[in-house]
Amino acid sequence: MIRVREVLLEARELFVRYGERVVIDGVSLSLFPGEITALLGPNGSGKSTLLAALAGVGRRDGGSVKLLGDELSTLSRRKASTRVAVVPQQTGFGMPFSVLQTVMMGRFPSAGRFGRLISQDEKLALEAMGEVDLMGFEDRPVTELSGGEAQRVALARSLAQQTPLLLLDEPTSALDPKHAIAVFDLLRRLRQKNMSILVALHDVNLALRFADRVLFLRGGNIEEAPTPEKVNGDVLARIFDIEWKVEQLAGGIRVAFPEGRALC
Repeated sequence: MIRVREVLLEARELFVRYGERVVIDGVSLSLFPGEITALLGPNGSGKSTLLAALAGVGRRDGGSVKLLGDELSTLSRRKASTRVAVVPQQTGFGMPFSVLQTVMMGRFPSAGRFGRLISQDEKLALEAMGEVDLMGFEDRPVTELSGGEAQRVALARSLAQQTPLLLLDEPTSALDPKHAIAVFDLLRRLRQKNMSILVALHDVNLALRFADRVLFLRGGNIEEAPTPEKVNGDVLARIFDIEWKVEQLAGGIRVAFPEGRALC
């Protein structure tokens, strides 16, 4: 008997255009529970554009996106936000809300009648803050945070939504190594809770170390590696137009680094 996996998100023939430029060219992909999927590609390849289209917060010029079987365009913004949470690449806060107030905003999609938050919502927000090492920051204005701290607030806010699907755009770009590794350790714990996580990255090594699946976006199209272990220097050279070397370290960790010779 063949077991059919549940599909949390299914995109089919997704197109995004800006003027004459086709950024996303007929992309199809599926995301499943209990997986970390890394999205890699050159600068300007459209990773942020694709994530925004999948979440319903960005442009979509064609194709379909289904969340838990429902076409995204038929869902209210509030309903969609109970199914998918997004952590943007650039996190900027213009209003001096406290960290706790900001994280609790992630509870609004699930709020009760008249949008009122209750003590349980505050409890969930505090738990999310603990997950990203923000305890003690409750009363700090978000406008006074460092870039890395603000990024962790955005992540905590998305965790407070308690959605089955999480989309992250370069979540570690503003973080120091300690907090970057902590974020991926957290993503592993979320995966064990059967969440599905799609994370756009520049760092190939984070993808090789932590991802269950690796997708490459180039020329508006998706290419998936058979497994992360199959990502080698030839694959990376084809995607990034530069020669790469992949080494196996002790403990089974694989590392990749560009060798500096451009291929075009």
